[in-house]
Order: sequence, then structure tokens, then C-alpha cells
Amino acid sequence: MSSNTTNQILWNTTQTSHSIYHQIQRSTPAPLTENQEMSEDGILYFATVAVGFTFVNNPDRSVNTQYI
Repeated sequence: MSSNTTNQILWNTTQTSHSIYHQIQRSTPAPLTENQEMSEDGILYFATVAVGFTFVNNPDRSVNTQYI
């Protein structure tokens, strides 16, 4: 990911019968580079059990209004 909020990211969600996991990374990684002490070529994974779990992938402004 990146500390620069203008960098675009790739977000991939994979769902199986037992789990959901998200992979997030910069669309153009910069190997061996840091910006404000944050790697510019890292990959973030987030996983959870799929039972009773819901999620939405959309721009933040459209999704936030669904939860307020």
C-alpha cells in the first residue's frame, strides 16, 4: 500500500465456502521504496470466516451512507 493517498490500489476479494479474503496493493508497486516510513511495495491481506459475514466493495462515500 502507500502513505500517498493519490496512489491507486488494486483490491481483490476471493470468497470460498468457508472464508473470505481481501488482497490490497498499489497498482504500480515501487520495490524497495519507502514514503513516510511506509513500504511502497507491500501487500495487505485480510481474511475472515465466511459464516454470517457480509461485505461491500464500493467507493467509500457510497458505502458509508449505507451504514449511517
